[in-house]
Amino acid sequence: MGSYNWETAAAQIGLAEIDFIRMVEVFIRETEADLKKLQQACDLGDSEKTALTAHNIKGAALNMEFDQLAQAAKNLENEARQGKLESAARFRTIIEAGLAEICDSLSLKYRSE
Repeated sequence: MGSYNWETAAAQIGLAEIDFIRMVEVFIRETEADLKKLQQACDLGDSEKTALTAHNIKGAALNMEFDQLAQAAKNLENEARQGKLESAARFRTIIEAGLAEICDSLSLKYRSE
């Protein structure tokens, strides 16, 4: 995913950069909470809850145009809908890594200002 150009990303969505960054901060908090729900659902073997939570992450990521993160969530959702929770950990790791990259990039932006 790499470093983000926050100004360009905001413009693509039609927002001022500061407003987009506020949305990213909310996205991060919500996705962190959803990742905890994913872990719990997977631990319980709950395919339905896993799929629903992955669907929520996918939708939020698509709204923010975090396409690679959204694709990982989509893959997880599809696997969970088929009852294949054994691959959930791999996709969860990809989502976590994508979220960490977003956080790191945002942190770099704040340090450079």
